[in-house]
Amino acid sequence: MTIEDRMTLPLEGSTKKRVAVVGGGIVGLCLAEALAERGASFCCFEQGVVGRGQSGGVTRIFRHRHERSELVELALRARASWTGLESRLGEQLVGDEGVLILTRDDREGARLARLGALAETVSWDAASNRMPLGRAGGDVPHTVFDTGGGAIRARSAIEALHRVVADSVVNADVQGIEQHGSGVTVFASNGIYEADEVFVTAGAWTAPLAKAGGIEIPELRAWSLRLTFESHAPSPLPCLLDRSGCFGEVAYGSPTPDGRGYAIGLSGSD
Repeated sequence: MTIEDRMTLPLEGSTKKRVAVVGGGIVGLCLAEALAERGASFCCFEQGVVGRGQSGGVTRIFRHRHERSELVELALRARASWTGLESRLGEQLVGDEGVLILTRDDREGARLARLGALAETVSWDAASNRMPLGRAGGDVPHTVFDTGGGAIRARSAIEALHRVVADSVVNADVQGIEQHGSGVTVFASNGIYEADEVFVTAGAWTAPLAKAGGIEIPELRAWSLRLTFESHAPSPLPCLLDRSGCFGEVAYGSPTPDGRGYAIGLSGSD
């Protein structure tokens, strides 16, 4: 398509604020659903299959434990938003398995509780009763149980959100964004779109697209390997967040929504 062949494709609704959402992963679809709930005029661009990029997979972990206190507070607000979303969509999206946190900090449980999270410090034996854990050469980490955390039903959430906003999803590749006095121009593979506002939720492409719009986003890239094993546990296992370093890896774990599998992941810069 040449520049001469392109036509300006306005978003629907000339009297409402027109919003473009770039990226159809979990963040983009949640934003699109919120815009639909508010009656905004919008479209959501996705170059591939919705929810199959960085949001792909069947499970993710929702936890309140974060390094910075302001992120813990945001997580508490996000948990309430998940509850509201579950009510609107009519299905459970975050499980009640909880998250077992392994840490070097003996104050972690008290810190989370002080910030408002339903978390408590538990003994190593109590933690092992919830999930079988090995010993780390005698160096036992502190254990905290985050009752308010759990496994996100990632694929179910994607499918439910897509059902709500499917008519507003545009299957196109966004190649650039340009700000101007009256709004934003979105250059897509199927045309040029004019909008009042644009939200970029494009995973790995977020920083380059935002930079084209004049916003610099620092990037930190890491590797992650995740394998799913069959689970024979008599009851659902909690999620796992190991930031203790006692086992030599940054590890995390999450049960699959059907309870028959458990995913273990390792992540790091190398």
